[in-house]
Amino acid sequence: MTLHEVGPAESYCDSCILVESGHQRVALIGDLAFCGVHSYTTDGHSTEWLAAPEHLSAEPGGPTLYPGHGPAGDIEIFAEQRKYLVAYREAVERLREGADTVTDAQKDELSSRMAEFTPDACLGRLVPLGADPVAGELAAGQ
Repeated sequence: MTLHEVGPAESYCDSCILVESGHQRVALIGDLAFCGVHSYTTDGHSTEWLAAPEHLSAEPGGPTLYPGHGPAGDIEIFAEQRKYLVAYREAVERLREGADTVTDAQKDELSSRMAEFTPDACLGRLVPLGADPVAGELAAGQ
């Protein structure tokens, strides 16, 4: 068993546990990827989160990944998480109009846009919660 400390990503300090038994490898990735669930971006580390799985993606042998939210899968889980975060950040960037926060109306619009982006994802209530922290990141040039 190997613990990979990732640093800030979904939260202030994320990690991944790689477990090997014979030829079978699995990785418990916690909140490094949300599979079929809107992501919790409220801790305001989306910039770091985008880079977090990079070193894990290079792991040889392709372990089965077990996210903290959603079904198990392969390395594609990280690619999908990245697409989600990029779409979320782009939507916040357009909506924030140069500010470091967004209005309630802009949060509603963000929720609509992310529901269109991932129509089958659950926990849509998470979408507006991260709008201000991500707007702050973007305003700070992150």
